[in-house]
Amino acid sequence: MTINLLTNNANKTVASAIKNPSYQLLKGRQIEYHSSFFHSTLSKIFTVALMIFTMQMSRTHSMPLYPFECQTSSEVCTALDINMPQITKIRFEKYVAGFPRSENWIVATQRKETFSCKITPPHLKEFKTCEENGKYLRTLVLNTPAYRDQVFSSETPPQGFTMSVDGSYVNLNVNPLIRKNYEKALKIAENKILDPNFINLDPQAIEKILKTMNEVLLEGFPIEGGVYRKDLAFIQPEDQAGNIIPFVQKKYGKKGLKIFNSAFNKIASTKSLETLTPKEKKLWDVIFYTSPPPEKIPGLMETFIKAYHQKLHNPDINPIDFAAWIHMQIVNIHPFEDGNGRLARILMNAALKKGGKKSVVVLDDKKYTQAIKEEQRDKKPKAFANYLRTLCQMNLPFSSIKKFPGPI
Repeated sequence: MTINLLTNNANKTVASAIKNPSYQLLKGRQIEYHSSFFHSTLSKIFTVALMIFTMQMSRTHSMPLYPFECQTSSEVCTALDINMPQITKIRFEKYVAGFPRSENWIVATQRKETFSCKITPPHLKEFKTCEENGKYLRTLVLNTPAYRDQVFSSETPPQGFTMSVDGSYVNLNVNPLIRKNYEKALKIAENKILDPNFINLDPQAIEKILKTMNEVLLEGFPIEGGVYRKDLAFIQPEDQAGNIIPFVQKKYGKKGLKIFNSAFNKIASTKSLETLTPKEKKLWDVIFYTSPPPEKIPGLMETFIKAYHQKLHNPDINPIDFAAWIHMQIVNIHPFEDGNGRLARILMNAALKKGGKKSVVVLDDKKYTQAIKEEQRDKKPKAFANYLRTLCQMNLPFSSIKKFPGPI
């Protein structure tokens, strides 16, 4: 059995009742019947009138996305002889909870017992060996002082320490809160965003839900959740993460490294990009995606949430395009100190579920980050939507997996 210790995972982020117009006239009115004849005659007249009224209204009113049958009180629905719909609660698929991070299925129990396995398509064979490999490596490391001190160090990041066994990758010492908090945030999304009445909420209520979800995602971590970030944020591509100095020196030479160090020192002292020279700014923008400054976040989020609210009422919106748009808005604005990617993927999957699609998980982080980069930095419109469309078309055999590793 071949075992390899790999480098610690690097952090990518550097720095810190739908109102159906057909029924609105009936809302709040009492309808009483005093005889069976009157009841029968009035019912027929009223039904015909209602049909004509509905047909005329449907010509002049575009119905919102995801409507349901009778949305007034049960008394009115009964009087109209319209059955109250038995709405099945929309839930995320079981496999979604295990993938708060792309590619890695987290088996969460307690800190030293929590690990994650890198899962790759198309056959997902790693699910079968995940629990066995994780427990084997954990036992081996705990009984080997040289490994134990390195892997279970207090400096190990929440994502864990990466090792490999027989070609399969396992992260040990993963913080179980990553998954537990993700499950809680998914529950909030199920109860709020996937609820049919979500469409009736005002933008302020939607903003509160998003902030609550972020707060839940960061519970137990030394980062304040549920509030917009107060510092600049620079997003670094995966292939450069944690190796920025060697990357700059290799690609741009000593001169480029000098320019980069000068830019870095200016930003560190001024907390602004305004003092950078044109050369420094150009190099910095090649290396990082700079999120909007903190003072612009409230306004950007207000604009986003209002547009989000309006799009919910669009009957012709494509759910994949809608889901991709939501994801990229959160990723671009980067409103919170941490947890933006996880929040973006939850909202993305919520839009897919409301549109009748299955949830997706990211099993190839390079393709995922490349799609974000193409739209975010290379200004290729629809790049992420095209990627998501491909992801939705993948027939991942999750249904064939009888038992997922760990709790679910």
